[in-house]
Amino acid sequence: MKRGRAAGLDELTVEHIINSHEVLISILARLFHLIMSVSHVPYGFRLSYTVPLPKEDNIYKRNTVDNYRAISISPVISKVFERSVLTKFSKFF
Repeated sequence: MKRGRAAGLDELTVEHIINSHEVLISILARLFHLIMSVSHVPYGFRLSYTVPLPKEDNIYKRNTVDNYRAISISPVISKVFERSVLTKFSKFF
């Protein structure tokens, strides 16, 4: 995952995960195993916020909805979970 990205609603960034204690890896592994075994994604994993970004840097264009694209900022732990699921089960997708 790329560093320097915006924090999600939980205010965690990739740097928090990278610079955390090694025990976090085993805690996240247990959490992800529990999520998979009970087949339930936590509510916080589904939350994100949307940020509009201008498509072009042309200041002479009118500000309309068509001149913006939206990006969603999701929690970093849900991104780690999605990446681990994709890595493990990519042959089935």
